[in-house]
Amino acid sequence: MEADQQWRLWVQRLVEGDDQVVREFWGEYGARMRGLAARLLNERFHRREEPEDVVQSVCRTFFRRAADGQFELASQNSLWRLLCAITAAKSREKARFHQRQKRSAGQDQRLPTALDDGEIVAASDPSPAEEAAFADELEKLLSELTPDERTVVELRLQDCEYKEIAQQTGIAYRTVKRMTQRIRAKWQGALEESCW
Repeated sequence: MEADQQWRLWVQRLVEGDDQVVREFWGEYGARMRGLAARLLNERFHRREEPEDVVQSVCRTFFRRAADGQFELASQNSLWRLLCAITAAKSREKARFHQRQKRSAGQDQRLPTALDDGEIVAASDPSPAEEAAFADELEKLLSELTPDERTVVELRLQDCEYKEIAQQTGIAYRTVKRMTQRIRAKWQGALEESCW
């Protein structure tokens, strides 16, 4: 009985974000989740998605939903089974995302690594000015949305599924999906206009 109480206390501290328990959680499950994600992700997607990306998405989902009391974690085995299920679902989701027609891994093309005169082409991170311009543009786009639309977009940017968004906001699943598609089409149109 004492072991059960210790386990429940450990899970409670984990969900509350206790630093020591989170480190224990990561030490116990982090490498195992990365290994599982690496096995589940198709090799051709590794250029686009690292197993670490999947694991971070798994952790965001797990901690958010655990904090909402959506899981019954009776033992270490039940926690590991849950993490495996979320990791598998996230890996499948990433694979589906990268197999969609416009993003198909088969359409990947390598960029040249040198210019004609032999100068090396270097990839660069965005400059502070570019980051600020992006943040301003995103804020402008978000400001044009209704409060419900803005909440839906912010949750999608946090990797929430339509079903999760519907549960969190009380907006019907189909409405969330239609709203997201409408916003995507509107923003894509705005992007295309700005590029021409």
